[in-house]
Amino acid sequence: MGEPMATLAHILIVEDEEDIASLVQTSLREHGYRVSAATTSEQAIVFLKSDPSCDVILLDYFLPGRDGSAVLEALQEDARFQNIKVILTSSVLFDDERWLKELAPVSWKPITKALLKKPYQISELLATIKEVLKQSN
Repeated sequence: MGEPMATLAHILIVEDEEDIASLVQTSLREHGYRVSAATTSEQAIVFLKSDPSCDVILLDYFLPGRDGSAVLEALQEDARFQNIKVILTSSVLFDDERWLKELAPVSWKPITKALLKKPYQISELLATIKEVLKQSN
């Protein structure tokens, strides 16, 4: 029998589409990540305040109620969250890095480390997470 797989980073998935959230959670756990999930910005913020140990947030921008900007703003308001990195996802918000470089609010840029356009492949997500974890804040 082999050694148990070491747990990698803690990823918070904020996604309201249940099928996407389930697939991503399963895939990340299979690759050794600790995974938590929320379906709304409000749930994500409550979770982070109770457990600020996340390394990366995979944040769908368009969520029911308050959109992903609420999570981005909450991250900036609490020093406990200063090392959390965000991968922003959307099917319609952006087509390329131009959104982050030119159109996103200036205050989001330091914490938003990558953009993933839906639909994305799990291999693309895994590569993006690895790249984001290498980046400094």
